[in-house]
Amino acid sequence: MKNFSQDYVAERLKITTRAYSKIETGETKLTIQRLNQISIILGISAMDILQFNPEKVFL
Repeated sequence: MKNFSQDYVAERLKITTRAYSKIETGETKLTIQRLNQISIILGISAMDILQFNPEKVFL
């Protein structure tokens, strides 16, 4: 929704795009530390990420 590419977020996290993709798909476990880093990059709270429901956004 912020139109950030995986490349952009991965670069900010100092990881590869593939590593970030694995986080998004659930292939890699999301740690609380990484969740906090992602929430800062996205400018939203960690709870907003955890409670995200795509059915409410992408009708």
